[in-house]
Amino acid sequence: MPLESIRPEEAVRRVLPLPEDRRAQALKRLLQGRPLELSRALDLLPTIGDTPSRSMLTESPEVPRITIGPYTLRSVLGEGGFGIVWLATQETPLNRSVALKILRPDKFDPTNIARFEGERRLVSMLNHPSLIKVFEAGTAEDGRPWFTMELAQGAPITEACDAARLSITDRVRLMSQVARAVHYAHEHGLVHRDLKPGNILLSFEADQMSVKVIDFGVAHSTFDPVDPDQRAGSLIGTPDYLAPELLRLHTVEPVARTDIFALGVILRRLLTGSDLGDRNEGLLSAIDVLDADLRDQVAADRNEPLSSLRHHLEGDLDAIVSHCLAADPRRRYATALDLAQDLDHFIAGEPVLARGNSLVYRGATAVRRNSTVITLSLLIVLVSLAGTIWAVRERQVAMIARDQAQINARQVQAANAFVVDLLTEIIEAPAASPQTPADILTEASRLAGLRLAANSSQEAHVRAAIGHLWMGLDRNDLAVQELLRAELLFRQIDDLSHLQEVRMTRATALRLAGRLKEARTDAMAALADYVASVPSDPDDVARAWIELAHIESADGQREEARKNLGYASETLSQAPGQSDPVNRELIRAMSDLGFTKLPLAP
Repeated sequence: MPLESIRPEEAVRRVLPLPEDRRAQALKRLLQGRPLELSRALDLLPTIGDTPSRSMLTESPEVPRITIGPYTLRSVLGEGGFGIVWLATQETPLNRSVALKILRPDKFDPTNIARFEGERRLVSMLNHPSLIKVFEAGTAEDGRPWFTMELAQGAPITEACDAARLSITDRVRLMSQVARAVHYAHEHGLVHRDLKPGNILLSFEADQMSVKVIDFGVAHSTFDPVDPDQRAGSLIGTPDYLAPELLRLHTVEPVARTDIFALGVILRRLLTGSDLGDRNEGLLSAIDVLDADLRDQVAADRNEPLSSLRHHLEGDLDAIVSHCLAADPRRRYATALDLAQDLDHFIAGEPVLARGNSLVYRGATAVRRNSTVITLSLLIVLVSLAGTIWAVRERQVAMIARDQAQINARQVQAANAFVVDLLTEIIEAPAASPQTPADILTEASRLAGLRLAANSSQEAHVRAAIGHLWMGLDRNDLAVQELLRAELLFRQIDDLSHLQEVRMTRATALRLAGRLKEARTDAMAALADYVASVPSDPDDVARAWIELAHIESADGQREEARKNLGYASETLSQAPGQSDPVNRELIRAMSDLGFTKLPLAP
């Protein structure tokens, strides 16, 4: 039902399942721009402890009393392409309220009767807590088929989540439930074909949230070779949520992956508050097309600052949504259960299928997830990864004395070995010692200060490695502190090369911590130092531009981010030889920030 057609009584009925302190706000959203209807709805809205107004429980005066079988029709809940859903009450043999769906009078023909009876037959076979239950079926006096079903409480999932200001994690958890319900329907041979927020209702009861997938009116049975809609080449479903293959060729048979595409669109709207922008450019595209006030409202509805919201949407969630929305159905999730499991992986901090299976990604995710001694061995493994950014690159070897390059490499190896030994010592200490990764790194930092007090160079490298490990645990504020100590030590010993590098790393940690102004200052300072170096290393300059692109994107400055990637691309293209690691970093940044084409510097 379009929002502009919602009556005050229907608006109140939608918001009643929400927490009491969110109902008025939800009413204002539903009846925006209609002050008279909003005033009427607010009058009808029960206060805490009150029962709903009698006008909510009795038939509307405009609707004559209609009886079908043992049911009395009260008011219209919704109307679709070929069916009308009524709020109905039953007095015998049970006293209850139900939803009664009946074929529309203007659709009383053999094709629509067959479709209606098909829905009734198929939905009656489903038995899942997140799917509507069918109670009874029959034929009205005028010959139109009808059936009654569970009365779904709640509001469309997008409206309810915003009204309750649910977090990103809560929204993802709800979509996992929805995907499991859709998978159950698929297992029973039913493709929904019209999944959209209005057909997924969310209600609140005490501290529990409940989702219901409704309206299988245009569902397709994979077991039934005869589908009048497909045979006629009809466009079935809501265009904004239809998979591209169904839009291109109406006679394509709907399958599970067409529903998965719709779930991806719903998830995109649930996370970003809109489905605007370019879907191929990722989740942030949907936010960046909004004006500043709307962006702030989207963040407030998710109960976090805009910069933090942007950080949450990058990476895993962006990959999951993109996986659902792939233009080629074969590149989407094979089943809705696969989608649900990937959403569960995100909540648990585990690697998601949509991001691939690289060792670095899976290892870093495991370190963030676990807080037990089992993870500590991974800390030791990742020490080597912490030092890779300090490793000697081919172009650097050509630009500086080979002897100095070898000295740098030995310094990195010595620092990594020291950290490995330190972590091993702490892990193997008596059980009374700290056992969580955070406690172990804290102890490692303390011991490094005691044991390396007379060796500033090695302490600087060790603190840089520990800073990387804090970032691996997503404790970026602590990483910033450790990297600041490393910078002061490198400055003390006049090691300008490593001072620039640690400043770049700190810029990344500051960005991940949401401290964008400080991150931009550090990255710009590092860039200026790299450009002023003699000789200047194009790899370093390009990496600084890439980091600045990440910072601008996190701050909502998409065009500046694109320009900075263009500068990085231009720097690499004019450099002698190839630098595969930095080129790969540029390509990865383009993907993470949602840019599909290689940007060109202005």
